[in-house]
Amino acid sequence: MRIAFINQPATPASRPRGCDSVGIWTYQVARRLAPRCDVLFYGQQHVTAPRVEVAEGIEYRPVTARGDRLRRALRILDRWRLAPARRPVFASPLFHRGYAQAVTHDLQGRGCDIVHIHNYSQFVPLVRAAHPHAKIVLHMHCQWLSQLDSRMIARRLAHVDRVIGCSDFVTNCIRERFPQFADRCRTIYNGVDHERFCTAEKAPDDGNASNGDVSDANSPSGGTSSAPRRLLYVGRISPEKGLHVLFDAFAQVAAEIPHVQLDIVGPEAVVPIDFLVRISDDPRVSRLRTFYSGSYREQLIRRLDSRLAERVHFHGNLPQEELVEFYRRADVLINPSLSEAFGMSLAEAMAAGTPVIGARVGGMCDVVQPGQTGWLVEPDDPAALADAIGTALQATTADRAAMGRAGRQRVLERFSWEQVSQRLYDCYEELCV
Repeated sequence: MRIAFINQPATPASRPRGCDSVGIWTYQVARRLAPRCDVLFYGQQHVTAPRVEVAEGIEYRPVTARGDRLRRALRILDRWRLAPARRPVFASPLFHRGYAQAVTHDLQGRGCDIVHIHNYSQFVPLVRAAHPHAKIVLHMHCQWLSQLDSRMIARRLAHVDRVIGCSDFVTNCIRERFPQFADRCRTIYNGVDHERFCTAEKAPDDGNASNGDVSDANSPSGGTSSAPRRLLYVGRISPEKGLHVLFDAFAQVAAEIPHVQLDIVGPEAVVPIDFLVRISDDPRVSRLRTFYSGSYREQLIRRLDSRLAERVHFHGNLPQEELVEFYRRADVLINPSLSEAFGMSLAEAMAAGTPVIGARVGGMCDVVQPGQTGWLVEPDDPAALADAIGTALQATTADRAAMGRAGRQRVLERFSWEQVSQRLYDCYEELCV
């Protein structure tokens, strides 16, 4: 079986080196499929990568896309809000058309059985026209199919043999919006490197895990003679991630627990307003437009008085080797997102044996087992989140350890890369029979 993965245009066609999360998904799955399949990995040309590279059985095929001027022109139109909200510029057949054409051209004569496209449904008609006999898989890591213009999406889905959602939530949204294609839809979860995270032993609950060496240069260490209680957030600093809800909840918790601290790991990378806020039917998400004036991080800091701000530490983006340590010594991982297709930080924390708190939104309901691996709270509710944090911090060491073990087991059973890759291979075989 020969498989071609068409990654998002910004994903480098090289071994993980600055890959986005979707590129990492492709790499982790491709290297496990390679022993029994021919695998092509398409992405953008990386400046330091060779033109074509073969590693771990994966053939990396970078393409140089033309049409940047057209894409810039389309983005200008988008800034002026000239495109309908349900047919935004990023979903146009012209957006990244040069990239799609370059990949489609390179695929000629390669005899691929499966062409696996991530997120960009506008690539489907081009691939189908050039490769009428290939099976096309459209893999959604977001809700775009159920949020964009239904007639436009239906025309594209007519050319797709299988639609994959990264969670049951995403898959069910697609089925409900397009019942005529419901039988083509499957769920394949995102994966976690359980060997990396599961080997980490939780730090003892005795205050020995001092935080004086992890604050950024602009934050005081916050070290005290008492054991600090550590809250952890991992993800992008962006309005839909609900950090403003977490900050308000933190202020309530800190009034009761004097040594609680909040670590924030992730870059300030605000999702463009047209990618989510303008196309969402959820009023809680639509209201996030108020945060799109100025730096979201600065708005977060202004929500806390100076004494509390000293107990919040921004660490920026970290490699997984360092991230494991943050998971290991956290008392609880919190994901307060208002829109979440899966909830990767929850799964990673569970793999590391850390209890989790998530909002009852989207794919997070697929990840967390309330009362067993963590807690789920209503979204956009600081008081409910503060109550859940208090419950987590007041739990006994034995109770948190039991949650940690349950979380690890759930990851091994549902979210390991081995499980994900096998489910994908089974899906391919079903198509190729």
